[in-house]
Amino acid sequence: MSLSQDVSSEIVSNAPQTSPSLQRFERQLGGHRKLLSINDGSMIVKPCNEIERDFYELSIIHPDFAKWMPKYYGYLRLQGFNSSILESQRECINEEQTADTSRQLWGDDASEEKRKKMIRKAEITTSGSLGLAVIAFQVFKNSSDSYINYDRVYGRSLTTDTVYSGFTNFFDADIPTKLRRLVIERFIEDLELLADALRKQDVRLFSASLLFAYEGDPDALSEALNKTKQENNQKLEECSQVKDAKEKDNWERKEVEDEEDEEDEEDENYEEDDEDEDSEFEEFKATDLRFIDFAHSYFREGVGEDENSLFGLNSIVKILSRLLDEIVKCD
Repeated sequence: MSLSQDVSSEIVSNAPQTSPSLQRFERQLGGHRKLLSINDGSMIVKPCNEIERDFYELSIIHPDFAKWMPKYYGYLRLQGFNSSILESQRECINEEQTADTSRQLWGDDASEEKRKKMIRKAEITTSGSLGLAVIAFQVFKNSSDSYINYDRVYGRSLTTDTVYSGFTNFFDADIPTKLRRLVIERFIEDLELLADALRKQDVRLFSASLLFAYEGDPDALSEALNKTKQENNQKLEECSQVKDAKEKDNWERKEVEDEEDEEDEEDENYEEDDEDEDSEFEEFKATDLRFIDFAHSYFREGVGEDENSLFGLNSIVKILSRLLDEIVKCD
């Protein structure tokens, strides 16, 4: 099968312009419909409704939140279904977990029957009490060069009392304790940054999920962390040199400029440049965290922050902080 088969000509310009082959995405953890991958697996093709497609396309004007979403390449019609073409977050990372992060599991488009069903589901699962529900995950075991899969049945079996053990199992890759601690610390930091971004959005993320991923091979993880450190040190040095040059240039300009308004404008531009430089410090992917699944989500001016999703994020931070404390005590 190729993209040229039963595909509408309405393909967004960012989508692949060739006709690469599609294969079944073998490492799908959750979801109701099967995912497909393109060529080397760096992109996936995911069936979507108009609500999800609109959400991805509107995310471009919400960059602070979009950075926590998979990169969107466009959409196509494949065998009668709308499908999004998305960046795969799983190209080089072994451990993956998806978790719903809201106490409200239905969207505004849900029927009254569906709402009642989802309210009941939240009441009897961790969604209602914690604002999160582990869906499924897999863990790479370097000792056997294989994955341990924890499927949806396992995810549904977790209760308020046992969900902590689910996160413990997720971080049970064959990696040294020191690296395990660093991985968890990164996720906590990212969750807090994500929460900060979410507080600034007029958005509703009904039944959206978080995808957690980290490198579970100890050698690859060490290499990724070392590369991150080297790249960041190099960028910091380059940034320092640029700042020194700017400071010298600004000082010389101030000696010859008399207009105070012009000086204020230069200061504003300087601060904006600093923010651009900081945004370039993207780490090599030893870990990755993304919001996914937006079939019932929307941006809408005036709705304010999504308190249900923030509640779920806070619950995950508490669980990971507890797990981190246990690791530190045992170290």
